[in-house]
Amino acid sequence: MFEELTLEPGGFGYHDHGAYGIVFANVDRTRIVKVYRTCQDWEHAEKVFKSEVEAIAVASADRDLRPLTASDLIARSGCSLIDRDGRDRTDLIFGDLAFEVSFLEGEFVKLNDCPGSEADHLRGLLREAGIDGSDDVSVVFDATGQVRYVVDFAMTKSEQQWRDGAL
Repeated sequence: MFEELTLEPGGFGYHDHGAYGIVFANVDRTRIVKVYRTCQDWEHAEKVFKSEVEAIAVASADRDLRPLTASDLIARSGCSLIDRDGRDRTDLIFGDLAFEVSFLEGEFVKLNDCPGSEADHLRGLLREAGIDGSDDVSVVFDATGQVRYVVDFAMTKSEQQWRDGAL
């Protein structure tokens, strides 16, 4: 369904999606935009968006996390979706809840599926930086088994709190 969509402005093509967001990449795969889907209510989506954007900014300023995270964060607004037939499908997203960052190449896996000291080390680095929302983290490992990149983290565990009715 999402594979046929283009994010405007900029002509970003579909790259991947999760339960709450869709990721689009530019043609030369140097930038991505994550935009939040309307499958959730606005208030929840806005809280998660703000928490993720703040966490990216914090990680970008942290000496240990900076090399592992996407860079050059830009908040985006006014995004729209167009399908391959030219129809407007902006109803699928919250067009003002989007951010753009550098593209990170690799095969991402959920950190929770990765046992071992490297996963524990990364969780510790995130906590030390004040980033507590690491339940949904995905990572790319390098050839030596160390974390090369990390995505999908937030300042708070708002996703779980939302499911539990605390938000």
